[in-house]
Amino acid sequence: MNSTTSKEIPYLAHANPEIDADIFYMTGLMAPDPYTALKIGDDLVLAVSPLEYGRAVNESKATRIVDTQSLMNAAKEFKAQGASQAGAQVLVMLRDLEVDKVEVPQDFPLQIARDLEKFSVKVETYEHRMLQERLIKDDAEVDQVRESIAITQKSLTLVETILGEASIENQMLKWQGEWLTSERVHREIEHLCLDFDAEAKHPIVAGGDQACDPHERGHGVLYADQMIIVDIFPRSKKHHYWGDLTRTFIKGKPTDEQKKLYQTVYDVQQQAISRICERADSCKIHQEVEMAFEKQGYRTEKIGGGYQGFFHGTGHGFGLDIHEPPRLGKIQPVELKEGMLVTVEPGLYYPDPGPGGCRIEDDVLVKRGGCEVLSDFHYNWIIE
Repeated sequence: MNSTTSKEIPYLAHANPEIDADIFYMTGLMAPDPYTALKIGDDLVLAVSPLEYGRAVNESKATRIVDTQSLMNAAKEFKAQGASQAGAQVLVMLRDLEVDKVEVPQDFPLQIARDLEKFSVKVETYEHRMLQERLIKDDAEVDQVRESIAITQKSLTLVETILGEASIENQMLKWQGEWLTSERVHREIEHLCLDFDAEAKHPIVAGGDQACDPHERGHGVLYADQMIIVDIFPRSKKHHYWGDLTRTFIKGKPTDEQKKLYQTVYDVQQQAISRICERADSCKIHQEVEMAFEKQGYRTEKIGGGYQGFFHGTGHGFGLDIHEPPRLGKIQPVELKEGMLVTVEPGLYYPDPGPGGCRIEDDVLVKRGGCEVLSDFHYNWIIE
């Protein structure tokens, strides 16, 4: 298969929209199983099972819908010559539409691609064609993201309340008569998000050394006087857009070292937000964050099999996926454009005997003269 950037060639996708945001963006149809979509100019043709046909008619962007049952008899001739069931159905669909050349995404099913080429359909790849269209969000999409961010902020308020109500016994936190664990807080977050028709996907509530591993969800009892990173990213069950916010809390009294760590992360995060605007260079923003931490004496290095300091990107795009381009990081420089959504989430991580881990994350909309911070959750981090 060859690469192409032409948008004149019909674009073919076959995927499960539950896990592939591109096909959902393309069709507007959410379903539990894979289906086929073909975009020919302004026309969008879907091939779905009879189970999804009615919803596809009512909910999708399609100009034409075919149910796969109607393709079964014609598909038998291709199956008899070795094509897979899915491949045979796609072949019938393309033949009926007189399509003999298609572009497909790079993660297109290999077996279907082989079936198409076996029967003389030319297949070319296009890296994330739909994703490129998704990078700039329109007003409706931004409003949907705002809804998800609002749920995220309610979740942070809940965690703050739980920590405020918790008592301290032998340096351990206790809430409602039980030791307060990361797992208990996870469940409380998940329950709240469900009440607002959203799913909290693997929220992070990690304290102490666990907070120094950025994707550690957290487990076990939470302790007083330790920095606790709370990273919550729910996805709406209605429109499927994500929110993504992080705050760092401490229950008890922080040391001077912890206060300095938090203040440094906050200052650097605010500085990074001030640099985001249309035409800004994503890599330069990240480099400035690295230099700011270094200037304050916070080195990044690998010690004993683990990293300390600042060792992840400054931020990432999000929308229908929790992680999308553009990346605010070391590689793949991108000139930011109006309408892009990005997180800004620098962090510092120094396990015992260091002060712990701290990350602060907000969601911003890129604009011409700067950016709009879509989240407004406070930065009061000390809970006594």
